[in-house]
Amino acid sequence: MQTLRGGNARARAPAARPARSRNLRLSLHRLRLIGRLCAAVPLTLGAIRLIAYLAPGTINIHPILGHAWLPFGAGNYNDMGVLTAAIFIALGCALAALGPKIHGPVRSVLVTMLASIALALTSVLLFAAWTGGVVASQWLLLTGGERIGALLFLLLAGGVLAGALVRSKDEQQAIRRWAPGIVWFAVFVCALVLWQALRVQEARYIDNSTRLVVTDVKNRVERAIAVRIREVERLAERAVIYGFVEERWQHDASTLLNEAPELQGIGWAGEDLVIRSVVPQSQASAIGLSLRSDPERARAVDAAIKSHRTILSRYL
Repeated sequence: MQTLRGGNARARAPAARPARSRNLRLSLHRLRLIGRLCAAVPLTLGAIRLIAYLAPGTINIHPILGHAWLPFGAGNYNDMGVLTAAIFIALGCALAALGPKIHGPVRSVLVTMLASIALALTSVLLFAAWTGGVVASQWLLLTGGERIGALLFLLLAGGVLAGALVRSKDEQQAIRRWAPGIVWFAVFVCALVLWQALRVQEARYIDNSTRLVVTDVKNRVERAIAVRIREVERLAERAVIYGFVEERWQHDASTLLNEAPELQGIGWAGEDLVIRSVVPQSQASAIGLSLRSDPERARAVDAAIKSHRTILSRYL
């Protein structure tokens, strides 16, 4: 009986091994599927953020995922920086290509290159987040919450790179052979990111300089117009206080025109809004016309009468 039981146990052992192997393969397949899904999340968020950066206004990134109960402060997912999005894409691609099996030298070189790019960009982000100030934040479009994220990216990128390096001899040999190209490409990507940051900063500097010049010109024009308006108002006040005498008014108006070459002509209208006198005489054809003859001027006249202030009409 003991011999028979031992024989049954030995007979059942080989039958149990294929079942355990199938369960193990099924578990590995599920883990691999979960890993691909985890890699798809940063890929999707990073791609959405980069598309929103390259084509402004196409995607609302505040927030990217519309949930009102999520915090919308600085450093959250809705304020993802462009450099963070680039790291997300590089890490997501590396995680998607990384697997427990041996995939050959080409795939190992690709994973190593993507992990190296992510590690290089993470180093730039880490340096800017922990040592940079306002200038670094403006240049690299940081949002203020990258310090902890940079450390996590550094650990994750280092782990992916270490996993890619611990492979078969053929894969390690291929990685060593392509090491100069991998390093060069990672440095090139960092240089490209920094060049884009300098380009954005240059455009921002030009925009700020242009805005300052426009504001200065606007202020000068407004001051000059205000001065001329005040001079015309004083001319009208003298005519009202001392009474309208055409010869005296024309003399004062001619003196004002000589001092203010910006003014092309000055006219005097009575209570009926009909022009009675003009300076210079080359515009005498306007005498007898009503100020309401032009619709645009009529609107300005009505506004001036209603507000008792000087009103500028549009160009006539």
